[in-house]
Amino acid sequence: MEVIEALENRIKKLQDWEWEAKEAKDYPACLYLYGAILYFKQFLEELKNEAM
Repeated sequence: MEVIEALENRIKKLQDWEWEAKEAKDYPACLYLYGAILYFKQFLEELKNEAM
């Protein structure tokens, strides 16, 4: 479960960075971060399904 919590925390951090990139109008960074967030959310969902 520590891995799941760490991954959830990392997703939150990526979302914070994405917000900062939006504020700075750094749209390429926004897209990159959004892709990373989607990837990690999918991975998190798979981990949770396997844990059950």
